[in-house]
Amino acid sequence: MNAETAGYLKKIMGKVKKAYVIGGDKIISEQMRKQVASYSMLQDSYVIRVAGKNRYETCIAVNKQFSSTLSSSSVCIAKGLDFPDALAGGVYAALK
Repeated sequence: MNAETAGYLKKIMGKVKKAYVIGGDKIISEQMRKQVASYSMLQDSYVIRVAGKNRYETCIAVNKQFSSTLSSSSVCIAKGLDFPDALAGGVYAALK
């Protein structure tokens, strides 16, 4: 965990009730997930991993996890093969 992220987690300590780690343990290690819990003073069970077998299944898992808070009359799609497409597309989708 870089210093900026650790500093931010310490700054918001006690204000966060639940945290989500998006991605499997090959992308974000279990040790990192536990660090998030310790820096933010959350019980380990309140740092929830949302993941699938690959990036596409992880996307589905994220949509299912947050389905009660997501609402839209449209959808944006980015291919999962090229990093810049999804990065720029995410900003576009947020604006729409």
